[in-house]
Amino acid sequence: MNMGKDDNRGGRAHASRLVRAAVIMAVAGFLSGAAPTDMQLTTNGLGRVRYGMAVGQVEAALGQRLSVNYPQDKSCGVGALKRPHNPTIHYLFEQGRLARIEVGASLARKQRPLISVKGIGIGASEAAALKRFPSAKVEPHKYDEDGHYVEINVTGRRGILFETHKGRVAAMRTGLYPALLYVEGCL
Repeated sequence: MNMGKDDNRGGRAHASRLVRAAVIMAVAGFLSGAAPTDMQLTTNGLGRVRYGMAVGQVEAALGQRLSVNYPQDKSCGVGALKRPHNPTIHYLFEQGRLARIEVGASLARKQRPLISVKGIGIGASEAAALKRFPSAKVEPHKYDEDGHYVEINVTGRRGILFETHKGRVAAMRTGLYPALLYVEGCL
């Protein structure tokens, strides 16, 4: 079998076509508004960010530095990206490890909302959340008389919490207990 220049050019042409196809698919997904896989909020974390990671590991997974505020002491802190890329995503650290990720409502105005497990995200109805999670516990919101906390205990150690306002999901978070239930950051 002769593996001359013609065979090599054919391999390069095939590789070039594959690269072009991948770029076209990525651009088409972006233009269609499809949420990228690394933006899925789950009970394990957000994209490549996982619960239990140290601050440096989270920064490495994000490819960006976090600005972490420790309101009382170094036992608990809340971080956000230094660049205002996603100012409504907050990372809560306890004892130096990621314990919770919270997505705020204003993100929905800036880009497609992040999706939680089973497709419930910012702007979804409270009824849809309760339908998808029939074992959810609903409690009145501490500060919003038109709101609720919809809590789903997934594993006994991890959970999901939707904050609703007038029947719509306004914010959501996933994480480890007890950090999932803190109302004001580390409190």
